[in-house]
Amino acid sequence: MARPSAAALVLTLLPWTVGATTAAAAEGPSTGALAGAAALGAIGMLAVSAVGALVWRRSRSGTVGARSRDPEANPQPLSEDEARFQTIVEKHADGIVVVGSDASIQLVNPAAEDLFGRPAEDMIGHHFGFPLVSGDLTEVDVIHRSGQMRVAEMRVVRTRWRRRPIYVVSLHDVTRRRAAEQALLEAKEQAELANRSKSAFLATISHELRTPLNAIIGFSDVLLAESSGPLGAPEYRQFALDINEAGRDLLSLINDLLDISRIETGTLSLHEELVDPGVVAASCARLVRGRAADAGLRLEVDVPPSLPRLRADPGRLKQILLNPLTNAVKFTPDGGTVTLSVRMDGDDGMVFAVADTGIGIARKDFEAAMSPFGQVDSSLARTHEGAGLGLPLTQRLTELHEGRMTLDSEVGVGTTITLRFPPRRTVRTDP
Repeated sequence: MARPSAAALVLTLLPWTVGATTAAAAEGPSTGALAGAAALGAIGMLAVSAVGALVWRRSRSGTVGARSRDPEANPQPLSEDEARFQTIVEKHADGIVVVGSDASIQLVNPAAEDLFGRPAEDMIGHHFGFPLVSGDLTEVDVIHRSGQMRVAEMRVVRTRWRRRPIYVVSLHDVTRRRAAEQALLEAKEQAELANRSKSAFLATISHELRTPLNAIIGFSDVLLAESSGPLGAPEYRQFALDINEAGRDLLSLINDLLDISRIETGTLSLHEELVDPGVVAASCARLVRGRAADAGLRLEVDVPPSLPRLRADPGRLKQILLNPLTNAVKFTPDGGTVTLSVRMDGDDGMVFAVADTGIGIARKDFEAAMSPFGQVDSSLARTHEGAGLGLPLTQRLTELHEGRMTLDSEVGVGTTITLRFPPRRTVRTDP
């Protein structure tokens, strides 16, 4: 069997190297650069080891774009196959540099000239300047002739040419990509700083507002109790009641703001104990039953007996349930039903659900409903006051308990908020 020529060997392997380089561009920055550099290394190695001096024979006569320094090369015509391979090396977007065993530059393609900002004549024969470690992809800083710093991913392939060791270096310019990554990192840091500043501001303001509010609520309680004597005109009692209710509503909002800021800064802590879910559900139902009756709603509680205990912060668990319960009462029209249920799922996790037959939420508004201060753009929803903190706070408090909250809603049908707590948080206390 006849041995294939060097040019035939190159042409056989060329589709793989070109395909790898094309795939590199499609795969993205990190994976693509690695595959692309490997392909370039393969091209350079094939150029040296398979074609040898044939590829660069005519470089001294100036007929080939990639320039080299080879005293043994004679200007002879390139075959069609060799010229085709030479064109690929010359036209490739990434730089290819061939370095001798003495670290002097022997060949530079036009892409490498552009990367360094220097013509090949100024570089050939000079020291390469980078460590020639074969194999791994490394990142190097390249100083352009203009003084601009560029970043390149470099791969070195060691081979032999005319019984002499040489190095084929591929250089992939990643300056723009690194600049974009740095800009993205700085923008992320600025956003995180702004978020921390916002949370700190909310925490400070919330703390400063709570002190006078407590005094307002306390004195209105004293007036309503008529501890120092009758108020006189009946209107005064209604005024005191309005002040008390408004103060408590504002205090609740401030407490929610404070909780949100504490969660975002990681300073909110849970005081966990074993909680009876039936007792907590009944307590939450009592708190909203009056409002539900005033709104003409039917409030149902479905809690089976002998439920296991749930390891949770009892105050936070009540807050988790009260927020969706309050929303359900607020957004359900007269004659509707609000249901609070507790059950165990198949893997011994505990599931709370608050379902209503209210106005519902369109799927396009789910994101707004679950974001702090988000307001659902609905004419009926807009008639009800609210800061938009209830559901986001419930979700984050549930996640602090290692749970998960899901929202299921349909306009005109109703909404169901499901709160799932993992099995590791349930404890059986039966003898």
